[in-house]
Amino acid sequence: MTTQPRIPAVTGTDRRPWLSVMIPTWQPDLGFLRQAVESVLAARPTDADVEVVLVDDASPDFDADAFARGFPSVMIRVLRAAEHRGLAANWNACLTAARGHFVHLLHQDDFVLPGFYAALRRGLDADATVGAAYTASLLCGADGRGWAPRLVPMTAPGVLADWPRHVFARLSIQCSAIVVRRAVYETLGGFDGAYRYALDWDMWRRIAVRHPLWFHPDALAAYRMHPRSESARQQATGDHLVEIFRSIERSASWLPPAMAPRVLRAARFHYATYAVESALAVRRATGRVADARRHLAIARNATSVGTMAAAIVTVAARGLLRSVGDRPSQVGGERPHQRSRNEPAE
Repeated sequence: MTTQPRIPAVTGTDRRPWLSVMIPTWQPDLGFLRQAVESVLAARPTDADVEVVLVDDASPDFDADAFARGFPSVMIRVLRAAEHRGLAANWNACLTAARGHFVHLLHQDDFVLPGFYAALRRGLDADATVGAAYTASLLCGADGRGWAPRLVPMTAPGVLADWPRHVFARLSIQCSAIVVRRAVYETLGGFDGAYRYALDWDMWRRIAVRHPLWFHPDALAAYRMHPRSESARQQATGDHLVEIFRSIERSASWLPPAMAPRVLRAARFHYATYAVESALAVRRATGRVADARRHLAIARNATSVGTMAAAIVTVAARGLLRSVGDRPSQVGGERPHQRSRNEPAE
């Protein structure tokens, strides 16, 4: 079952902005949110109209209007829900409220780097068939420092090559790093409310099968990881793996029949490997053996004995490499999906 709401077209005769930066909020960390807004203001192009909108999901302890007034040099629009709607509904409220020709959904803890919008604008303007454009991402901690895994081997900007591998078999896109034509959302509908963890991955795959994606290899957007997030909670219990494997099976019907078996095998193996590393990370961090075993059981039930065996061997080999000084594994360090960081469980 899917719950993809319709995203209506923009009406009226007013001049539309080139870009809408939509920031969904829920009980945000004010320091992180301020950095997010300041990064947008610093990176936005000077020759294009950009609107910045806070869309708050009825946070009981956050005055979005007062926060917006802290930026006197720019008008920041504020929309506040009358009651808490949840993750997908708030993201879809962002899409509906966006008036720009392009939409950047920037989560409250993330930020962009100088040159982000300029780099993607070149790709979006160069090819009218491109449905979305994204850059590589910086994965960072609370202090804003981190590293940029090279998930896509392209070294020059251009249309994404081998999109089944980089969008379906594994996800190379963080929400903070992608800008989408609003018309694409109008055609495909909004984020699917049947998901709480994989709703972004679901959306990017729906776009990729219908439109070319533009990719820029520089890490010009940052995704911030911290232990207070809803993502961290789901990763500790293994709930995220249930959605990951469910979404993989669902995606089979979207791919060309000749391609689907190969891509799905690659996706199952990649996320089985991710599950093994996730289980080990949970065991080291919390000592909860039951949670670690649940990670493995979910992956085993969704794949096969052979896939799990191959995943375990792969993780063991990576552990050996790390023991002699290799960089941490991209699977363990990768966060395959992204959502509003302080969104509570429902």
